[in-house]
Amino acid sequence: MHAIGVTIDPKNSDIPLNVKQNISEYNIQEIRGWTIDKLNEIEEAINQLIILYFKPEKEAEFRSIILNSSIINSGAKAKILNNLPEFDNKLINNFQRIVSIRNAFAHSAMTNNAVVKIENVGGEIKFEVESLTSHLEVMNSSGQLKTNSVKDLVEEYSKRSDEIVDSLNQIIRKTADNNG
Repeated sequence: MHAIGVTIDPKNSDIPLNVKQNISEYNIQEIRGWTIDKLNEIEEAINQLIILYFKPEKEAEFRSIILNSSIINSGAKAKILNNLPEFDNKLINNFQRIVSIRNAFAHSAMTNNAVVKIENVGGEIKFEVESLTSHLEVMNSSGQLKTNSVKDLVEEYSKRSDEIVDSLNQIIRKTADNNG
């Protein structure tokens, strides 16, 4: 990693860099962190779009105070985007869905379901775990809790968040080009 002409070796970092190649290698704590980090990345792009659209005179203050997630949360920012001409319902719906998934990872307890094979072998009972699946409850847009497999949620979150980042980056480029 390079910063202002200085080489920083990862072993000297106060926080170790992730060396895993694929999300499928993450444990549940890392997945929870990944969902939060990915949503922060998206929220930063949304902040950039809001700034490009409204062109505040005091951009740094607008970003750090007005767009602070403690003041305007992700849902409120989605409502702002929903009123801008560049946004379609699919993008807003994808964003709302990943916020729901992120909230499930951040705030819900995971449940595990095991399929256990029980055999009587010569008078001795043997137990063998054949499979173990992890689940989370996610609230859908109608306010109903639905149980989903963690694996399916991770795949959905990854796909939708990548689509959102791509769309937001295209809109940022287009908006920046139009602004001058």
